[in-house]
Amino acid sequence: MPAGPLEPTGGRMMYRINNVFRYDDQGTRAGEWAQYDSRLFLETLGVRLVPAWPQAS
Repeated sequence: MPAGPLEPTGGRMMYRINNVFRYDDQGTRAGEWAQYDSRLFLETLGVRLVPAWPQAS
């Protein structure tokens, strides 16, 4: 995640979230799992990502 605040750009953005729901035998929702691509989300906001460790040469 960014080490500081992100300034607003005023631009529009969109990203996808995958939701998986689990239902019990009575048909009641018993759980939910949500996933999104945080790297794509941050890049869409204009964050420049750098590797956490040096790249092998």
